[in-house]
Amino acid sequence: GTYTLYGDIKLSKNILNPDNKKASIAVTVEKGQTGTNPGPNPTPNPGPGPVPDPGVKPEPKKGDVVDSPDGSRYKVLDVKNKTAMLVSVKNKKKATMNVPATVMLNGYKHKVVQIGDKVMKRNSKLKKVVLGKYVTTIGKQAFMNCKNLKSVQLKGKVLKTIKSGAFKKTSAKLVVSAKKMSKKQKVKLLKNLKKAGAGKKTKVK
Repeated sequence: GTYTLYGDIKLSKNILNPDNKKASIAVTVEKGQTGTNPGPNPTPNPGPGPVPDPGVKPEPKKGDVVDSPDGSRYKVLDVKNKTAMLVSVKNKKKATMNVPATVMLNGYKHKVVQIGDKVMKRNSKLKKVVLGKYVTTIGKQAFMNCKNLKSVQLKGKVLKTIKSGAFKKTSAKLVVSAKKMSKKQKVKLLKNLKKAGAGKKTKVK
């Protein structure tokens, strides 16, 4: 800023001043111009960096077993392709089992491509299973001894592998709905079901 100072000065006796008037002087001083270099302004301390949000979880790695929002547990199979396998459910005594096409694991969407071994084994209350469109594999003994399991609905057409004992001792009237499969695929699916323990009267529609 600029500052102006005002004041009176006394005249020398040698100067004629018959009316005894006062003389005034104004001095202007600009702030900072004191003859010394103030130097650059000091750099403020930036302080510590941002603190990570403790609520944000890292992306699951291959082999990690993670809880889903509904309480079921999934094992990550492939990080790049974002695929996972259902390994357990929160309530094993439900009458209906719904396996979604995708599931959020630590905030990352994964395709559910496999049903793990023994997931619903010995659930006598289970009557219906709905499998998401990406399921390609059903694990060993996944539905063994689910004697009241009468209906399996496939949302997709990619189920190819049914491991040993997966449908052993399920209902003799088991019906599998595979509307998106071709006739040839249905014939092969029925063959695989029976190899996995499904009864002789099992049907694929």
